[in-house]
Amino acid sequence: MSQSKDYAFIREYLHYNFGLELPEKLRPLTSSKLSLFAKKYKIKDWVSFLSGLKKSLNDEIVDDFIDIFVVGHTSFFRNRKQFDFLKKTILPEFLSTNSSNETIDLRIWSAGCSTGEEPYSILISLMEYFGKNYSDIICGVLATDISQKSLDNAIRGQYANVKAGSKIKQYLAPYIRNVGDETFEIKKSVRKEVTFRKFNLTKRIYPFKDRFHIIFCRNVFFYFSDECRHRAQSKIANSLDQGGYLFLGDAEKFDFKIYGLSRIGNGIYRK
Repeated sequence: MSQSKDYAFIREYLHYNFGLELPEKLRPLTSSKLSLFAKKYKIKDWVSFLSGLKKSLNDEIVDDFIDIFVVGHTSFFRNRKQFDFLKKTILPEFLSTNSSNETIDLRIWSAGCSTGEEPYSILISLMEYFGKNYSDIICGVLATDISQKSLDNAIRGQYANVKAGSKIKQYLAPYIRNVGDETFEIKKSVRKEVTFRKFNLTKRIYPFKDRFHIIFCRNVFFYFSDECRHRAQSKIANSLDQGGYLFLGDAEKFDFKIYGLSRIGNGIYRK
């Protein structure tokens, strides 16, 4: 099979199984990565290889393959204004509307959590806001991603000092411990508050019993085809409780009005 037909088949496989759109402009970069991947796994026939993967979508090889096309760029407190809005507006509002309840039940989902910086940033924001009263609420974060490799890194909760930067690491200080000279680790008391699960946002059925009060799904839809983006956004909006908040990346396409949401600020929507 020619290289152009191989590439077309790969694009079709990504779209059908994961809803991912592979732009032609990224072909030079992805072609180079695909060559390295083919050498690693001794691939001679992409059709046979990908047909075999369809039978084992939880295979570690699939994660390596997906990582070629999805850039897992993230950081602690990325887009700080959104976390400030969480603490200064959403949490006080939630408390005021639930003051009569004996127990506060706050449901949060970090969709496309990558290596964990986002859900840990959310939790640290909650712990800062509630302080010693954090243990009195039913809370925590569900964090999902398509890559098991990224989830395994998130569960470990270990990060290089250079990735966080000195200012952020200083801010994180009460919630981390040093592991050697170049690495730090999120403390177990924080890590245990996150439930990590592998989940593909293009699934036709979302298995959640209750709707979420807050959903973070930032910089995920860039990779989706228009069809899969609309379908996933519809399901995410439906997974949001009435009055709940959705956080997206600032530049992401989102037809919020047709899903019954209002735009509050850059990348911030309310149902």
